[in-house]
Amino acid sequence: MGIGADGQWESFFPAYQDIVKDPLSTNQGKDIVWRSRGDVSLHFLAKLATDNSVTWKSRLRYFRSFDFYTTPAKSATLIKMIADNKSNDKELNTMLLHILDPQEVKRSALATNALNGVLKPLYGTMPYIGLVRQYQLKSESSHLLQLSLDKAGEEVGVEALRLYIDLGGMASLRTVIASRDTFKIGKLLKSMGKVGVTETIDILQNYVLSPEYPTSLRMTAAENYGKSYGGEDRVMNMLKSKAIPDEYIPAVIESMNGGIRTILYKTAKANYLPGAVKKTSETKDIKLAALAQVKGDPLNGRNVYLANCSVCHMVKNDGYDYGPRLTEIGDKLPREGLFEAIVHPSAAISFGYENSLLEMKDGSKLSGMVSSKTETDIDLKYPGGTIQKVKASEVKSIIKQETSLMPVLYESLSKKELADLLEYLSSLKK
Repeated sequence: MGIGADGQWESFFPAYQDIVKDPLSTNQGKDIVWRSRGDVSLHFLAKLATDNSVTWKSRLRYFRSFDFYTTPAKSATLIKMIADNKSNDKELNTMLLHILDPQEVKRSALATNALNGVLKPLYGTMPYIGLVRQYQLKSESSHLLQLSLDKAGEEVGVEALRLYIDLGGMASLRTVIASRDTFKIGKLLKSMGKVGVTETIDILQNYVLSPEYPTSLRMTAAENYGKSYGGEDRVMNMLKSKAIPDEYIPAVIESMNGGIRTILYKTAKANYLPGAVKKTSETKDIKLAALAQVKGDPLNGRNVYLANCSVCHMVKNDGYDYGPRLTEIGDKLPREGLFEAIVHPSAAISFGYENSLLEMKDGSKLSGMVSSKTETDIDLKYPGGTIQKVKASEVKSIIKQETSLMPVLYESLSKKELADLLEYLSSLKK
């Protein structure tokens, strides 16, 4: 059974049971329960998900299967699983609460007690943030603010501050920022950098520009100013208008290091550092014919690849799985095609590798490659292979970008290095 039973599970599954009395007695039967979308199989699915003789990792697929159910029987089954959890297994209750609809939990005293029971042990973790966000628990606001201080700049601290703001904490946050508690302010500035909403970028900018604040706090703000998508844009505009004091420019520029738009960091570093001498690129606007007299060395070309391309592309086991694999690129593209792909990366973006801009409901922006998308979750992939999980309900819009995520790195290469890279890529064949 599978595709053929789609929409007919309520009749197909009982017919299957007429033949196989215990669907859980065989691996085939367990797979059928996992695939089923009928209420008649829900109690079997619950047994599989709570079978402690099987590892937690192996059971995760059964929990995910609940996402495909939409009937009231789903909630009833999940709440019964909480009731049957006599050992009060926090990991199990946490998973069930993530699957349950918040409105169903509010209507169930049992589920509400389970929710309250897992919050304290989960405090300080991303699952804690997930539950507070899912259930919009304003009662946890003070804990979120404290977490953003305790884990300043770390992922959980950043997300705690983001959620604190989402739950209406911006006014209280401004009160803390306006106080003279330099310790708290410094911690909050570290988390604000990656939050990236307009209000937090404004606060960071104000600290960088205003001489009324202590030098240490202004430097902390500078070090975090460009750590978000919106922060990068703001930094570039401020650099172009020469509004940033010279003594903070190096820190402001360095705050963009590690961002997805590496070209912005490289441009800022090359053009706006105090005393920087703008270098003339010998490969800017270069034509393939200009490389004809330069003998390429594939061995050195591999070094050029490792230094410049491996953060996004794999060759066999080298590099990171982000952009298209290059293991046999020499068979797929002629030398001219390889050159064009390097020099004009946005001219022909491979299907499935498009850059997307996610505009979030809180005003922040995220940019990366959407590697997975369901009705509830979006996986956003970054260079280096890092994946950020985003709740679809928090996204305002997804805009496909016409510009490739691949930066115009070739302009930083010498003619010899570019020729070497072309020779190396051309050699990558079966």
